[in-house]
Amino acid sequence: MNKNPIERADQVKRIALLVLGLLGMSYYFIELFTLEKPTPSSQIAVRVGFVLFLFWLAFPQVQVLVRRISPITFVGSAVVMLIFVKAGPLVLIPCLIICALLGIMQYAVKVFTER
Repeated sequence: MNKNPIERADQVKRIALLVLGLLGMSYYFIELFTLEKPTPSSQIAVRVGFVLFLFWLAFPQVQVLVRRISPITFVGSAVVMLIFVKAGPLVLIPCLIICALLGIMQYAVKVFTER
C-alpha cells in the first residue's frame, strides 16, 4: 500500500486522463440525444475526449518512450508533422526522412556521450 510518490502521481494522471476523456465523449452523446444535432463544441469535445482516452490506454508505453527520447526529438518531430499537415501529402516522404534523420542523430549522440 505504501507506494512511491511518483507512482501515485502517475496513477492520478492516468485516472485524470480517463475521466476527462469519458466526460468529453459523454458530453457529445448527451447533446446528440437531446438536440438531435450536435453543436461544434460537442464535436470538438468528442474528438478531444477520444484522444485523451487513447492517451489513457497508452500511458505506460508513453512513459517509457518519454524517458528514452529527448525533448528535442519530440519538438522536431512535431514541427515536421505540422509542416506535413499544412503542406499536404506531397511532403510525406521528406518528413519521414527528416524524422528518421532526427532519430539517427539522437541515437548517435546517445552512443557517443555514453563512452
